[in-house]
Amino acid sequence: MKMIFSKPAGHCLFRKITPIFLALMTIWLTGCGPEAIVLRSGLDTPAQHVANGNRFLKNGKTDAAIREFNRALELAPNYSPAYVGLAIVKGQNGDIEGGLSLMDKADKLAKTKAEIQTVDTGFCTLYRLKRQRLRNTPSAAAP
Repeated sequence: MKMIFSKPAGHCLFRKITPIFLALMTIWLTGCGPEAIVLRSGLDTPAQHVANGNRFLKNGKTDAAIREFNRALELAPNYSPAYVGLAIVKGQNGDIEGGLSLMDKADKLAKTKAEIQTVDTGFCTLYRLKRQRLRNTPSAAAP
């Protein structure tokens, strides 16, 4: 008498589903990891992010400008034009003193002639904002 041994009915199904399940789990787990920073050579420079931030600031998109200035600082923590941009944002949001504090930091970090000119322009912008704010604030001495 010949005995024929057969595999359980679910065995073939298990062998087919296991690799698919493992692949899906791998995709799911890697998708939940930290967001990768993709470097784009000409576009992911501190200067480009500051230029983008200034453009956003000019168009009234403050949140986008802050993101760009912060990205410039992630790439180069001592890049003074990024501090100038953040200082102007603070000034436009009414925090002139906070902006001046950032400008002091930018002033200390400025090394090139262009960076020094950017810092000077930033100081002028903040003082202009401060003067406008003072003009628009009703004084206590006015009748």
